[in-house]
Amino acid sequence: MSKADKARHFLMEQVGEEYQMGAEPPHDTDCSGLFYGMLRHVGVSIPRVTAHDYYRRAKRIRRPSRLGDFAVLLSGGHAHHLICYAGRYDTVEARGERWGVIRSTVRDVNRRGAVWMRLTRPHVDLGRLTPPHPRHMYAVVRGERPALDRIIAIAKRWKQTDVGPKHAKSGGLVWACHSRNWIGWRLIRRARKLGLRARPHYTHHKTARLLDGWFRTID
Repeated sequence: MSKADKARHFLMEQVGEEYQMGAEPPHDTDCSGLFYGMLRHVGVSIPRVTAHDYYRRAKRIRRPSRLGDFAVLLSGGHAHHLICYAGRYDTVEARGERWGVIRSTVRDVNRRGAVWMRLTRPHVDLGRLTPPHPRHMYAVVRGERPALDRIIAIAKRWKQTDVGPKHAKSGGLVWACHSRNWIGWRLIRRARKLGLRARPHYTHHKTARLLDGWFRTID
């Protein structure tokens, strides 16, 4: 596990804790204490100071791109609140006594007028997050023949994996194909034009036959 993965895991574990001024993890914390605890957890030596002091030790950036970046809310040039970037456009912050430690998104933070920063004293580089396991898309189509047969023929022509057809509880037929996302969406649009019910289904399963049990639940 990289330092970035450890930092993200640490921040997510703090969600739901209470806010307490001047405290720091592993339990109750304030905004700057959360940032300090995250860096200390991954082995970065940094003093425990206020949000404004961290702001003075950093440079402004356009958008966050790595763990260790943070946002501040300014009032009259003074940073009164610090928000940690948790990777994958997530943020974690000890917002206040009313909210405690909460998870949010970069978009929500930007709407509040926050300024994004990156520490320069000391320089912090926690590396990259481990990429998430790739998801596989299945185009799931329900309907009656002959329209369903036309979609099956199109998908086979596009060399997609046939997983059906199978009977659904509500009648008719269900058919799915393991596909690249853009091909799956083309199949869904084509099926809808033919009057069939079609939608995407995402899974981490690598083989089409693993969907067999899932077909029993789609009704």
